[in-house]
Amino acid sequence: MLTRLTERHFPSIIPPTTKAKPTNRCVLCAERKKRKESRYWCPESRTGLCPAPCSGIYHTKA
Repeated sequence: MLTRLTERHFPSIIPPTTKAKPTNRCVLCAERKKRKESRYWCPESRTGLCPAPCSGIYHTKA
């Protein structure tokens, strides 16, 4: 079973880097062929995600 489905994961703001406001592409939006940048990610999964609804969907559906 995937650990992202059984463990508790919470979105958080991406830690600062050399960029003023670091962003990542949301993995679910990218699967839907949408280019959506998000300042949030799941540190446990190490994936960029929109805080709502993508984070909830990613961690509850296989």
